[in-house]
Amino acid sequence: MIYFILLTINISFIYSVRSDNKYWLFSIPLWVLLLGTFLLWRNINDAKITELDRAYWKSVDENKIKDSTSWRGRETIYKLLEDKKAYVKKYNPDFLTSIFFQTILTFVFQLIGYRKTSFKTRYKWTSIIFGIFLLINLYLELLMSIVQSGPLI
Repeated sequence: MIYFILLTINISFIYSVRSDNKYWLFSIPLWVLLLGTFLLWRNINDAKITELDRAYWKSVDENKIKDSTSWRGRETIYKLLEDKKAYVKKYNPDFLTSIFFQTILTFVFQLIGYRKTSFKTRYKWTSIIFGIFLLINLYLELLMSIVQSGPLI
């Protein structure tokens, strides 16, 4: 559903704007917004996972002081930690695939802009840059399809 929404937003902007800048004016900022949102989302969730992990191991140490045979921490903290990891694992591929889809759309729009406008140098360089991003995304998608657990990202 998110891919259809991205496609609709991009195409409707292309048809509504009459400037020669329309091929990069929306697709590149939307790509940057998606990437920035993903990085911010991962940073916040990784910090929360680290915090919960520290709290769990602190509770393990506290339980060892009370009972030297006990190696377990508090179950509530462990459950929160596992839930947060599952949440990130569930939505991480969706974020990455939507960034990948927007990269494809942006690359195609840059090629169209190169062919249809007089701003040849701008669209030439942006199409080269997004072509490289597309290759990087293809490589990441290939790695994610091979290794389903996704330790890379």
